[in-house]
Parts: sequence; structure tokens; C-alpha cells
Amino acid sequence: MDELKMKQDFFVQTNCVGYKEYLRPSGIMDLLQDIAGLHATKLNIGYHDLLNKNLIWVVFYTRVDVVGKLPKYSDIVSVETWPKKPLPLEHEREYRMLDSNGNTILTALSKWVILDSNTHRLRKACEVSIEGNFYTNTIYNEKLPRRLNNSRDLYEKEIDYKVRLSDLDHNGHMNNARYFDMIYELNTINDKKIKTIEISFVSEAHYNDLIHIGYYHIDNSHNFIGYVNNEICFEARFILEE
Repeated sequence: MDELKMKQDFFVQTNCVGYKEYLRPSGIMDLLQDIAGLHATKLNIGYHDLLNKNLIWVVFYTRVDVVGKLPKYSDIVSVETWPKKPLPLEHEREYRMLDSNGNTILTALSKWVILDSNTHRLRKACEVSIEGNFYTNTIYNEKLPRRLNNSRDLYEKEIDYKVRLSDLDHNGHMNNARYFDMIYELNTINDKKIKTIEISFVSEAHYNDLIHIGYYHIDNSHNFIGYVNNEICFEARFILEE
């Protein structure tokens, strides 16, 4: 039986980079989403496979650790991904991005749950069966959090963002990568080297929702909280090089 691992080359396109041509955070998330979707489809557990069973995938946490130099526009990168053995209610997937010389650029982990597509109620992880031999060389052995517990009392900057049609994914809510485009508009991290990104998706944002985003930093930790109708929508943290 095949090992549950996939590797794909990607061309870094203009829509994935910032004004200095380096891969920006939302571009990282786009590439991770792309290969996760491709691999899930190959394993017959992709979006349409689950929808036929009235189920959908929802990511609720992602962590990225940058260990090398981020690629620039027109670079070719390789992205590897593999699922871990399911937990009772969660599926975890790990990633590694490599440059053209095979050096590791970044590693990442995402946590997913399965929801009923009609009621949006949580379903057990075992309702999605993954056939194959799980890749055993895990990067993240420790248990990572569901929530970041950022503080609402320390804001230095605040902006409002209205969700556009172009922000939506095929589930009808805001695409996970687009949250980082909102954060980008705060202009607090754009010229700094990123070490770690964490984001926790708490509730969905939909078309025309107004997301109120607060920002503060403590040393090299830059923290963000987004609210819709005074309810937490997401939390994010960037650890930057000192």
C-alpha cells in the first residue's frame, strides 16, 4: 500500500509575493492549501468526495516555522505534505517547503475537523477513512494549541475589514489565506523576517461581514485578534527575528 505522502513543485507567482517580491504569509498559506487539497483529492477524501457524504473539511489551526530564506517571485519550490494518524475529533497534516537545492525553507502543521455540511455540527474524525501507510517522520511531536489566547486590552492599532466576494472559498466563508492579507494591511510586519506564524480560526467570516482587527506586540511577538459582531473570529501571532 502506498505511503501517504505527496510532493509537488510550485512556481512562485506574482499574486503570492509582497512588494519586495518575497513570498508573503498569505502566499505561504495558498501553497499549503493547494497541496493539501491536491493530496486529499488523490486519497479520495477531497472536497467533492466529502461533500457527496454531506461532510466538509474545516481547518482551525495552522503553524508555520520559517527556517530558511523565503523564495522570491519566479522561484521554483517543492512542497511536501503528509497526514498524521487521526485523533478522535481531529486530523493533522504536516508540510515541508524546499528550495531548488533541497534545503528546507519552512515547516508547517495544520489541524482540521470534519463538519456536517448542512448543520455544521462536528463529526468524528473516523468518518473520513484514509487508506495507506502513514509517513512516520513527524516534525511536530508536541501537542499544539487550539487557541492563542491573545489579549484584547493591549491594542496599539486597529482596522476594520469588510469581507469581499473574492475572499470567499468554496464553503462560502472567508478563505484562510485571506486573513493574512488583512493583517498585511496593518503594515506592522512587512519588512521584518518571520520566524513563526500561528493562526487559530475560531468562527467563520462571511460575505459583507465587518471584521474588526486589533494589533499589539510584546518584544518580537506580534499579535492579532479579529472580531465579527464582537465575537472572536480569529487569533494570529507572528514571531519575528530580533
